[in-house]
Amino acid sequence: MSADDVLRTALVVALALGAFYALIGGILTRVSGRWRDGDRVITLRQFGPFVSGRATRPGGWERYSGFALWNRVRIRRSDGGREYLESLGFAAEVAPLVENQIMASFDLKLKGALLTGTFQGRIVRSERRPPRIISVSLTPAKPRTWTRA
Repeated sequence: MSADDVLRTALVVALALGAFYALIGGILTRVSGRWRDGDRVITLRQFGPFVSGRATRPGGWERYSGFALWNRVRIRRSDGGREYLESLGFAAEVAPLVENQIMASFDLKLKGALLTGTFQGRIVRSERRPPRIISVSLTPAKPRTWTRA
């Protein structure tokens, strides 16, 4: 067996072990279902370690996507819907620029029927004329707890 064959075999084995590790970590961290975060009811779906979800908001929606591995859940949230974005303080001219953009991230740990961790939002500065985004910055991390609904 040549050095190239050994390297190829080692690479294939490493990739297979990594995929197996992620699959088992996702299977053991079950977060699919309905969760409550304050007044939001979030429905999460899970396929192995991959998590996606949605929450309906007045005049719009919030979409969630991320990973669940070994009791750790990392999710990003994007917001959409003109009325909902305007209710968050975005001008009508700027709302299309931020629609479906990542507006928050969550770093949570599964503890029984709770997801506890931190929330970090995005602060978007914009101009109305011409409509454009000037800057995006992060808020300080805040504690957050989700409960099973």
